[in-house]
This record gives sequence, C-alpha cells and structure tokens, in this order.
Amino acid sequence: MDKDEVETILRALIASNKGGIPIDELNTEFYRQTMRDIPFLSLGFSSMYDFMRHVKQISTHRNKNGNVVYILKDNINLRHIVNLVEKQKDPITRHNNAKPLERRTKMKKTVNRRIPKTRNHSGAEYSTGDDSDALSDSYEEVRGPIKICSPPKNINIVHTPLCHGNQLIGDDFFLQLAIRNLKRPIWRKQHLGPLQCGLCISGLTVRGAIKKLQTVESLSNKVTIMLGAEDIYRGRSGDDIADDLEDLIKILQTRFSFSNNAINICTIPPLANIGIYNYTNTIVNIHAYNNAIRQLSIQKHCGLIDFFNNYTNPNYDVIYDYFQIDARMVSGSSHPYVLFNKRGRRLAVNLLKCFS
Repeated sequence: MDKDEVETILRALIASNKGGIPIDELNTEFYRQTMRDIPFLSLGFSSMYDFMRHVKQISTHRNKNGNVVYILKDNINLRHIVNLVEKQKDPITRHNNAKPLERRTKMKKTVNRRIPKTRNHSGAEYSTGDDSDALSDSYEEVRGPIKICSPPKNINIVHTPLCHGNQLIGDDFFLQLAIRNLKRPIWRKQHLGPLQCGLCISGLTVRGAIKKLQTVESLSNKVTIMLGAEDIYRGRSGDDIADDLEDLIKILQTRFSFSNNAINICTIPPLANIGIYNYTNTIVNIHAYNNAIRQLSIQKHCGLIDFFNNYTNPNYDVIYDYFQIDARMVSGSSHPYVLFNKRGRRLAVNLLKCFS
C-alpha cells in the first residue's frame, strides 16, 4: 500500500464522518476498512502524527466538546461529499431505535476472572518480558496514606530500595514503586522537602543524581536507573540529558567500581500528560532521549529495560490503561506527573524482575 493510496483512504474516512474523526480513533477506523494499521513506519515516518502532518487536504480542529479531530480542508473536489455528510442525522439520534446489543458475557462469570495477559509490543532486540506474573492473583501492594519516617542516621550509605536484587535509582516513577510495592521507608531531609527512599527521589534530575552520588559512600552490587522525566518536563533536549546519563554511568564505574553488566538503564515511560499537538518539541525530546539510551546500552554493554515500548502501542501511542486518570503534583517538582496505576505498577515490577 503506497502513500497516495493511504492518503486517499484517510481522506475518504474523514469526509464520511460528520464532525471529523478524533485523533485516537483514526487508526481504528482505518483498520476497519482495510484490516491493516496505518503503515506510517514503512512509509518512512517515525510516528502516525508525523505522517498525518504530511497528508494533503487534512487539518486538525478542536470541536465543541474540546476534542481534537481531523477534518478536511475546504476543497471543491470533495465539497459535495462533505455536504452530504453534514445532512446526516447525528449518530446519537440514529441509535435510538437500534436493537440493543446482545451481552456477550454474564456478569457473574467475569467478576473474579483474572485479567488476560496483554501482548508487549517491544522491539525484538531487547528483553522486555510480559506482565503475566505481575497480573497474578498473589500480587499485593501497600494501600492507604504514605507514612513518612525520620531520615536514616547515615544517609550516605544507600542500599535501598531493592527490587529483585537491584538497587533502584530514579525519580517519582521508581519512588512510587518503593512506596506501593517494595514497602520501604520514605522520608524527607527537611520540612516540605521532596520525598525520597534511598536514591529514588521525587523530582530528581540526572544532574541531581550525579550530585547525590558524589556524596554517597556505599551502594549495592547492582543498580537499575530510570531518570530523565523531570529533565524532559524542564525543557532540556534529549541529547543533553543523554550526555548527563553517560556521566552518571562513568561515576558508577569509577567511584563505585561497577562493571557494565551490573548496571541496568531504563528508557523513560511515555509522559501521559504531554500531547503531540501542544508539546511537539517535548515529544521529540522524549524519543531522542530514549533512542540515546538504547544506543548507550549497546555502547556501554549495560542492561536495557525498555519501559517506553512496553507502555505504548506499535504506533507509539500511550496505553492509558497503565496510568492514573489525571496528572498530580509531586513533592519534588513544580510539574504534575501522571504516574502508573495499579496495573502499570504490576507491569513495572515484572519488567524489573526480568533483569534480576
């Protein structure tokens, strides 16, 4: 299927839908008609949104409900189709006399049924695992409010939090796991300061982690690092953050004598409150940084845990089923985060288990 054919189908789909097609439904509509996903990768584009920006006679529009939809630009060759579509009744009114859909499953049979295993869409060159273990019935996590403890007597000896034998170094995504899943004590160094557990610190940047490591005296034998989200929120470029991450790895090797295979680095998950249309440069920085991490893992022979690929679909769209429903302020940052929900935390723990 060549580019012209794909564009023709997309224009026809958009023209035939009154009010346009929401961005997150376009690929679904395309699949219904062709039994294929929009082949943006094979056409030489890095994302579906990048491809759509190059499709002629299509633009975006925010409808009366506040949703961004694709619509056709005014074109004399397509105006007769648009006029016919505009004369259609709204879909809601046409459904009033429709026959109710038959319920396929009975509620009684589904209440205690386990959630089925989901497919991971990661690249074959990296080990990513699946979330089968994380979805087991034995999965437990801490509930209720966070209990803040006093700081340890010697904060320069840091051997926590551990997840399957690996010490975690990270920002709020790892800190959340330490609180809910690893059941480790949480503290603040000063009143109203950022919450932290070892080197999992709210709002921690890569440079901030480097500064912390320069005062730390002792670490565990293996470390897993996921940093960079806070840097992205602050507007730093992916290349600059990657340079800092490389410096951090050098400190682990020189100051703490870590071997390459004792270091795991993680791509950052998608930032679910960053949209492609309002934050195009930020999205570019996320992809650039994660690509640099993948290259760095190859150059340094470090382990790689690809969180980004596991929390997005093949079109790099966020899988929102893994995230909380809204952004929330965290203790160490002026930027709100959309952190993992329970299902997302399950998957994260299982990904970390793959490298234990």
